[in-house]
Amino acid sequence: MGTDAYRFDVRTKEQFIVDIEKGNARERLAIILFKNFLKNQFGFYGDIVPNGCDMSGDFINDISKVNSGADYLVGENKLPLEVKTSTGHNTTIYLKVNQVDSYIRQGASVLYVNGIERPVSAFTFWTFEDLKEMRRTCERVIPPNGINGGKESFKIDALKYSWLTFAGKEKKYVRF
Repeated sequence: MGTDAYRFDVRTKEQFIVDIEKGNARERLAIILFKNFLKNQFGFYGDIVPNGCDMSGDFINDISKVNSGADYLVGENKLPLEVKTSTGHNTTIYLKVNQVDSYIRQGASVLYVNGIERPVSAFTFWTFEDLKEMRRTCERVIPPNGINGGKESFKIDALKYSWLTFAGKEKKYVRF
């Protein structure tokens, strides 16, 4: 499969461009909310700086400029942080196997925001160790309904993790 075919998966180039723009906007919102949470809850004023690919949402036509570096670097130690979002409050989450492997190689953590477009979103934070545990224990599947472009993914039970709202309150996922 060619590089563009892999990137676009089942989408046209035009749909891929729209999806990248929307996805990057959601990730930028997630980082703003997370920075505010860290400041309000812990007094953390450290840097969270963009890393990896361009975070503008613009389509990168030159494939040599595309990379799988974590989205952000956090604090003095520049710890790699990947941001993932979902528009709804999902109790089953699918992370692409090749991406999880990349995060593990980078020593990255993942900030996952559930319901980013809802009035009350919630987040969890998966460390490098959590990702290694997922790799060992989560089922590998091809997600339904074209999720992740039909790429092999880990099926993650969101109910196994603690979730917080950006106001610092615990979010219980007990019904959907």
